[in-house]
Amino acid sequence: MKAKAAKVPVIAKLPSEDEKRRIVAALGRHLKRASHVTASVAMDAPGAVRIEAPHSDYVGWRVRLADTFGTASHSFVDEQLGHLAKVAAAGVTNGKAAETATNSMLAAVAGAKPANEMEAQLAVQMTATHHAAMRCLTHATGASSVEAMDAAGNLATKLLRTYTKQLEAMAKPKRGGEQKVTVEHVHVYQGGQAIVGNVNVPQDYLTGGHHENKGQPYELSGSAAFALPALGSMRGEEQGRDPVHVARDQGEGAMPASRRRQRVRRTEG
Repeated sequence: MKAKAAKVPVIAKLPSEDEKRRIVAALGRHLKRASHVTASVAMDAPGAVRIEAPHSDYVGWRVRLADTFGTASHSFVDEQLGHLAKVAAAGVTNGKAAETATNSMLAAVAGAKPANEMEAQLAVQMTATHHAAMRCLTHATGASSVEAMDAAGNLATKLLRTYTKQLEAMAKPKRGGEQKVTVEHVHVYQGGQAIVGNVNVPQDYLTGGHHENKGQPYELSGSAAFALPALGSMRGEEQGRDPVHVARDQGEGAMPASRRRQRVRRTEG
C-alpha cells in the first residue's frame, strides 16, 4: 500500500525591497488623501433600499453629506443620495453589493467637488452614466451572440460619449470662462528659422491702406531681428563679365533700412 505524499504548504512570496519602498511611498500619499463620507445601505426587497448612517453621530454624518453635495438643503441631499442608491441597487439582490456601489458613486461625487446644487446634480448624472456604461460593457463582453454584443456595445458607446460631454460641462464653470490656446506643432522648414520677438508692421498695412514701401519687406526690430540668421557677404565682381554701370549721382554707402523715415517730398509751387 503506497503512502500518500504529504502536501507541501504554499508559502506566499514576500515583496521585494523595491516593492516595499513603493508600498511605503503609496501609503504616504494614501494617508494624505481626504476620506470621503460613506453610507450604510440595506435592501428590504429587490430594488428597495434603506440608507442609514454608518456610525452613531447622525448629525455629523448629515453635515458631511451636505458638504459633499455642495448644499445646505437636507432635502436635496436625500433626493440625490436616493438617486445614487437606486441606480446602484438596480438588478442587484445583495445588500452588500448595493452598499459598495452606492459608496463608490458617492466618492465620485465627492471627487467632483460640486460648489452648488447644479454642479451636484451634474455630478450625480455623471456617476450614474458611468455606472450604466460599465454594466453595458460587461454585457457586451459576456454576450453569447453578435447581435447582443452589438446592442450592448452601441449603448455603452452612447453613454460614454454622454459622460465625456458631462465632464466638459462640469469643467467649464471651474475654469471661470477662461479660454486656453495650446500650440501643439510649430513647423520650421529647412533653411528657415522660427522668429521669437515682435515684428513691426504698419497699422495701415493691417487695415488695408497703402504704404509707400511698394511691396518692399518690412524691417524686423527687437529680439526678432536677432532671431534671423546672419546673411553671408554679397558676391563680388566676377572676372570676365561686364560690370554693372552705376549712375553718376550714386556711390558707395549704407543701404537705408526699409522702415527708415523717408525724405519729405517737395512739391513745385
